[in-house]
Amino acid sequence: MLEGCRDGADVFDLRSAHHIDEIAAALHAEFPWVAEATTLVWRSLHHNLEEGMPGARFAPILLDGPPGIGKSAWARRLAQLLETPDMIVDATGENASFGLVGSQRGWSNAGPRRLVSLMLKRQIANPLVIIDEIEKSGSVMSDKGRAFSLPNALLPLLEDLTASRWTCPYFQNQFDMSFINWVFTSNSLRGLPEPLLSRIRIVSVPSPTQEQINELVLREAEKRQLSPLITGAKAKGYWHTLSEDMKKAMEWADEEIRSRLSIFVMIEVATRMPLAWAVSDQPKAEATMQLLRMATRDKTRERRIYGCEGETMPAMGLGMVRNDNGTGLRNAEVKSALMGIASANTDVRTHASADKPYVERMFGTTEPILLKLLHGYTGRKAGELPGYDAKASGVLDIDFLYEILTKFFIDEYPSLKHMGVGMGGRRPAEVYQELNETRETFRLLDEDLRRNHLGWSFKLQPDDERVRVLEGLFYSSDEFQAAREHHQGKVTVYIDPDDLSFATAVIPRDPEPYRLALQTTVFADLTVSEFLELMTQYRRENPEVTTLYEDGIAKVRLERHEQLKKIGVERRLPRSYVNVGEARKMAKSLFASSRLVTTHVPVDTVAPSTLATAISGPGILPLGGASLIDHAPVETTSTPALPAKTSKPKAEKPSSEPPVRLGRPAQKGEFS
Repeated sequence: MLEGCRDGADVFDLRSAHHIDEIAAALHAEFPWVAEATTLVWRSLHHNLEEGMPGARFAPILLDGPPGIGKSAWARRLAQLLETPDMIVDATGENASFGLVGSQRGWSNAGPRRLVSLMLKRQIANPLVIIDEIEKSGSVMSDKGRAFSLPNALLPLLEDLTASRWTCPYFQNQFDMSFINWVFTSNSLRGLPEPLLSRIRIVSVPSPTQEQINELVLREAEKRQLSPLITGAKAKGYWHTLSEDMKKAMEWADEEIRSRLSIFVMIEVATRMPLAWAVSDQPKAEATMQLLRMATRDKTRERRIYGCEGETMPAMGLGMVRNDNGTGLRNAEVKSALMGIASANTDVRTHASADKPYVERMFGTTEPILLKLLHGYTGRKAGELPGYDAKASGVLDIDFLYEILTKFFIDEYPSLKHMGVGMGGRRPAEVYQELNETRETFRLLDEDLRRNHLGWSFKLQPDDERVRVLEGLFYSSDEFQAAREHHQGKVTVYIDPDDLSFATAVIPRDPEPYRLALQTTVFADLTVSEFLELMTQYRRENPEVTTLYEDGIAKVRLERHEQLKKIGVERRLPRSYVNVGEARKMAKSLFASSRLVTTHVPVDTVAPSTLATAISGPGILPLGGASLIDHAPVETTSTPALPAKTSKPKAEKPSSEPPVRLGRPAQKGEFS
């Protein structure tokens, strides 16, 4: 059992200081009431990284607080963010130390048990162990009066010196257990032994506020795609008090709200130029991430597709992002992404115009000249348009609405005089040209950094040649293939859904990212939506005889450029982009029926490079001997057309047909 550990075990390392900041930001966004513990972990990880200490580890922590406030959930989420295995031990069911550290040989149930077994199975030296409700652990007395308690067994594992030379009771071998991360939870400190408390950092966790509970419930509802209105009523505790009619009314209202479309816009403060825009029925994190991706890339593609003539903002980095309130902006995914690209993140008040004076003019300009003209516009507040059935009038689909917005934000809005704060009647396009000549735009993001934090991630098992993303996209590089020889597990691959030319691969415990090139270059200029739509149309064209790499794909690409460039992956997609879940599902369904097409050799053909040497085979007809090739005129004879022979002629029997002279006929005749 120990043969696999002859060379030791691996440790999960931290990639960079930004990685630590992302972990802390995600924990704080999801568990703000456990901020003290999050800060302790954040400081410990930074200290270890600065000192060059291997492995992601921190000092043992005890979270003490009332039951049901998310102490264990915080610890499990920390393990997920650290990308390390975790193990939960319920102290109420593990009174003795046997279940955790094992027992000596000779006992009827002797074995290494959970802790050592986890490390041997996963080959990882720094898992995260969660001891839940440690105060409820007891002890077991042997017949000889010896006590086996869980707290006493943990004492040598909580100090680096003794943990680095800990002896397993079962194997009687020394193990280095100093890399293990420990998180304890308790509802009370009463009854815990003092030696245990002296080795643990105790953090008092308060109960979350009602506002924090509501945000947590809504965030979980967003992950599970539950109804925000109904879930909010349940979170506030009055859902069960409602009558059946009221519940039905709320369900109907929730469906109405969910059917509405929202327009998302991101502007550059200095020039007021639009950076990104999107349409969605769900104002959540995915919509915000789409805005961030569009803001940091070039918009020439939109300009070309929709025939715009104005100038667009180039690709640039984000120095500071000021977020309004809402679950789509204030969430762990968005905050972690912004910290990952080294962007400052500022939260502003919802109804405080002084916090964001540059936003008001955007709404004031856009609404009367664009939004109010759109069929199905509901107004800026409830009841603003009495008697108007916005749902019945909503005849615009997502693609056409996005086209209207794109033309407006590229051709029209930048050319309008802007009377907002600091603009003084200047046009955004003029301000951009002036600032670009004098100070230039914000620094461009590194491509790999942008993909890692703003792109889509996939955990994949590479083969000897490549990694496959979304069933039909293949990426590879020489450096990556050389590095993966020393790693047998899965890797994380990041792609930009708006540009499939390159991908970024991250190998666990390898600090260097690897840039992978797309092997099928015919997809290089496509987005994920166009790739899936292209493959759908391509397979629909003639799946019997077409393959991915034939010349016929050029025709499909031309059709895609002319006809399919304005449509999404699905006709009724409720947004102007596709999310990673939809792309995974469609790619799996699309390529599930893939098959190899057998190529049949047509009749009357010969193999390449054998035309001059072939003497028999399909389509080869004997014309006679070499004596036919002369310059003497001969009598022409009308002969019936011969069908192609598919059987191999016998070489020893000359043809019985009269010889026919090659070249122009000596006299006129008829063709039969």
